[in-house]
Amino acid sequence: MGNERLRRFLWGATAIGAIGVILAFSRRPTALITRSAAEELAAAFWRAEAGEPLSPEEKKRLATLISAIPDTAAAQYGLAVAYLLLYGTEELSAPPMVYIQRLQQLRSVPVVMAYLGRLAHHTGQKEKAHAYLHQAIQIDPTCGTAYLFLAEIASDSACFWLHQGARATYTPAELTFREKLKAQRRC
Repeated sequence: MGNERLRRFLWGATAIGAIGVILAFSRRPTALITRSAAEELAAAFWRAEAGEPLSPEEKKRLATLISAIPDTAAAQYGLAVAYLLLYGTEELSAPPMVYIQRLQQLRSVPVVMAYLGRLAHHTGQKEKAHAYLHQAIQIDPTCGTAYLFLAEIASDSACFWLHQGARATYTPAELTFREKLKAQRRC
C-alpha cells in the first residue's frame, strides 16, 4: 500500500511539473529568426537606405521573415519596424503608431533608439531625430547604427560622424553602407 501511494505521488508530481514546463514555454515567443535571416533583413534594409531597389520577390521573402520576429527581440524588432515603415510594401497588421509606441517602450536599447531617430527624421521631426540619435550614442558609444543615421541625415557633418563612429560596432551590412556613405561624402 505504501508503494502505491509513493507511485501516485511521483506520478502526480511529474504531471504537475510537465504542465508547468508547458505553461512556461507557451508564454515565451517561439518565433525567432535565425542569424542568417537577421543578416538578410539587415542587408536589405541598408541596401534600401543606400537607394538600391529591392525586387518584389525579395520584399515578399523579407515580409515572411519580419512576421517571425517577436517584439521581445528588441534590436531585430527595431530593424523590422524601420524596414516596414520606410520600405515595406506589405499591409501592416496595425496602424504605424502602434509599432512606434512599442519601439518607445523598448527605447532603453540604444539601437532601437537609433531606429526611432531614423523614423523621426523620415517624418520631418529633425530635432527629435537628432535627440534620439545623440541619446543612443550617449548610452552606448559603440552603437554604429546611430552614427550611420547621423552621418546620413546631417550631410554637412557626415564625415565628422563617420569619423566619430570609427570604433563603433557594425554589422557586415552596416559596414558596406558606411563605406558607400564615406565615398559619397568624400570622407
